[in-house]
Amino acid sequence: MKSLLWVALLTVFFGSVQSTVGQEFELGHYFASDEANGAIDEFDETGNYVGTIDLNLGSDEILRGITFGHDGLLYATIPSHTSAAKVVAYDHNGTALQNYYFTSFTGSNISYGKIAFGADDKFYVTSGNGVVEFTVGNTASADLIYSSDAFDLDVMPNGNLLVANNYNIQELDSAGNFLRTINLSDPNNNADGASVGFTNLRGIEYDPINDIIFATHLGHTGFSFRLMKLEADTGYLIDHEYFWYGDDLFLDSNDNLLVGSRTQTPGFFNQNLNYLQPLGDETYKFVTQYSFAAVPEPGSCSILCIAAAGVFLKRRRRPC
Repeated sequence: MKSLLWVALLTVFFGSVQSTVGQEFELGHYFASDEANGAIDEFDETGNYVGTIDLNLGSDEILRGITFGHDGLLYATIPSHTSAAKVVAYDHNGTALQNYYFTSFTGSNISYGKIAFGADDKFYVTSGNGVVEFTVGNTASADLIYSSDAFDLDVMPNGNLLVANNYNIQELDSAGNFLRTINLSDPNNNADGASVGFTNLRGIEYDPINDIIFATHLGHTGFSFRLMKLEADTGYLIDHEYFWYGDDLFLDSNDNLLVGSRTQTPGFFNQNLNYLQPLGDETYKFVTQYSFAAVPEPGSCSILCIAAAGVFLKRRRRPC
């Protein structure tokens, strides 16, 4: 009886989503991009290459961060050498459906431009000028809410933002107001006496179930090119692993960590930072996964659909 109920819930939920959203990204597929080619490569749930989404960028445009929105669209940050930067929402064919323009410069560092969605209708983009907030559906909604360089960010379940600067992580409220600074320290000597601290942070990912932050930095002598695991409340180092030019991070639907890099193929790690396997055979700095079912518009599904969504939507930043 219980199994039949779950089938009914899933049928109502996914049927409603399909009829409302209409996008056809494959659940569990991974997507990776690099600014060099202006396209996004797609891999199946086991990491096999299945195709490329050509974004048809202009000669003055650059591809940066990618993620999925709650609407099931693929969002990409695209700065320009000659005009305003924008975030573009694409369907599975690479057709641009929405252009969110903003003036904050994202092109000066190849790690700028990462995107994070909140639990509401907001999403955020990192740039050299700070964090830019947008409202889904309002393409003129760009608002610079935090004025300091930002290389990556994540949204916590309470709506607060974790923002990676060069040398620390800032926790902000949803309006961009400063709450606290998280500095890396190693009181338990998990780095074997190395001089521990953040240097040139590039990626962060928050695990709300375990209250853990994963981070990558370029580092310094004796502690360079690190993928790190730390306590979110204290900043204490739990574990670390060498990964050359590690950058964008994504905690996937299997709770494995996917790490992008500008110099080597992205790598999968388990939560103990044990290396599992690569993704593809090329370098990709920005990585994400279509790891959820898109949320239909309010009123478009039944109570059963809403209940199913509450059970099956995974707590992910990309998307949250």
